[in-house]
Amino acid sequence: MVNQALDEINSGAYDLLTELGELPETISYVYSTLRRIIQAFLLVKSKEAAARKKFKGAELIDELTSLWMQFRYAVGPMAYSVADILEYMNVSNRGYVTARKREDVPFEIDLGNGFTMSGDIEHRVFAKLRVDLTSQTRNLGLNPAKTLWELTPLSFVVGWVLPIGDILGALVPPSSALQTAATHSVRIRKVKLIHKDYGNVNVDVDIYQNNVINPSVDWRILPDVSMNWKRVLDALSLSWMLFIKPLWKSRQ
Repeated sequence: MVNQALDEINSGAYDLLTELGELPETISYVYSTLRRIIQAFLLVKSKEAAARKKFKGAELIDELTSLWMQFRYAVGPMAYSVADILEYMNVSNRGYVTARKREDVPFEIDLGNGFTMSGDIEHRVFAKLRVDLTSQTRNLGLNPAKTLWELTPLSFVVGWVLPIGDILGALVPPSSALQTAATHSVRIRKVKLIHKDYGNVNVDVDIYQNNVINPSVDWRILPDVSMNWKRVLDALSLSWMLFIKPLWKSRQ
């Protein structure tokens, strides 16, 4: 969470450097997509049989995986870029950038004599960056190290386990930064006392601690296996494209 919050305030509203680095690939994708649309239109107009082609077996899987990866890593990023540009237009003259992150971590402690205590620890990170409004690059993302990493093939796969991009973003403040401050708070609101024979009881508590973070010191290199259904589909698609499909073809 610390890395994510610091990366968010350091990256600005619009990551200009990464956008420029990905521009040739974006132009190539748009051109190829338009060409495919035109070709499909011409096939329909001429009523050729190819226009009614039905995909079967490996061809169907190949088409579906290709469409999914294009949606995730070509169409999606372009939509995010448009949203980032609109956000930059709204915040470019703001003197402060803030980020808030929260994560609830469950815990369970064996107290002995048949008793256990369980509950959730609420972690919150708040980060704030003061920006030089006279800087021409205020609220723009210009981090060469992070851009180089994001342009590395399959770097997003590594990010599922080790968030290198967040770490690089947290370590490098923007040139327009005047001051950075952050805090990490821990809070426990409720706990449950459980006895193996006598049931359980809920106990209201309020344990709170707030610590000031030194952004140049308190970043972390920690594995963070973060998989959701979209990333599961990404992994399946990549497995097909990189391993299963070539093996399939080699055996035909």
